Amino acid sequence: MTEMNNLKATSRAWSSMTAFAEIEKEVEGRHIKLQAKCVNHRFFDLKLRAGRDWQVFENDFKSWLKTPLSRGSFDLWVDVSHPKGSLESGSKLKVSRFLESFKAALENGQDVKMSNPLVGPALKAFALLQNQALWWNEEEEREEFSIKDSIGTDQLKNWIAELSEKIAQERAIEGEETRKAIQEIHKNLSLSLKKLEAKIPALHQEWKKQMEDRIAKLAEKMEQATPDSSRVYQEFVMLADKKDVSEELQRIDSHLKALNSLICDPKEQNVGKKLDFLAQELNREFTTLNNKTQDPETSSEISEAKLEVEKIREQSLNLV
Repeated sequence: MTEMNNLKATSRAWSSMTAFAEIEKEVEGRHIKLQAKCVNHRFFDLKLRAGRDWQVFENDFKSWLKTPLSRGSFDLWVDVSHPKGSLESGSKLKVSRFLESFKAALENGQDVKMSNPLVGPALKAFALLQNQALWWNEEEEREEFSIKDSIGTDQLKNWIAELSEKIAQERAIEGEETRKAIQEIHKNLSLSLKKLEAKIPALHQEWKKQMEDRIAKLAEKMEQATPDSSRVYQEFVMLADKKDVSEELQRIDSHLKALNSLICDPKEQNVGKKLDFLAQELNREFTTLNNKTQDPETSSEISEAKLEVEKIREQSLNLV
């Protein structure tokens, strides 16, 4: 129970969905290797790459992996082979099969046209020694080895727990690197917000001057008296209200504070989905801000900020 709780705790950290892990076991003279590769996915998905004897455990594997790892697309390979050094005492080497293969190799070697008649058979024998799979009768060995009897469900569950822990550790390492990257993005966005906030008062003055110039030119063209300053001020107030961006700036600041809180809490759950939501909101506010200001210098700064926001969205897709 303690081990499973630790796995859950690890998976709740900033965890990437990209990982690779493997474990190797020895059971009754067999070398068993379990390898798992994971990439990002909206939900949990498992593809079992193993022999027919292992397919009966596919649903169990899904359940055992999903509990600690939550999301991701997994490929799980199970490879069973005879370990090196199978000639040691106690191994199940089929001597008769080996001798038959060796005799056939010697006979076939006579057909090799070489200056030394022993070279061909020697090469054949060497190849046979290198290919230990030829020493075994696969059909007989399969009957002698039962996954359920030789390994058992409990032992398989422990193996999957060990594999899950390795995956979670790899995810946490990459997740921490992602957290640091987003922390740097947060700094860049905060700097952009300060520049925009400092630019707005100057824009207000520029808008006022532009409006006064337009009114004066229009009055001159129509040979009318220029409106008094109170009237011009009223028109400016109406224009400033349409171009008011204080709410957008305030919401951007609020979203950046939420992003900072997320970054500072490495145990936060559903980090990927929360980052994706914040990225959408930030992008919306920056777009509205750009539409209202319509200033080349400000637009350039906003474009840079939106590129940083897009980086957050891309990173969020690979986080649990």
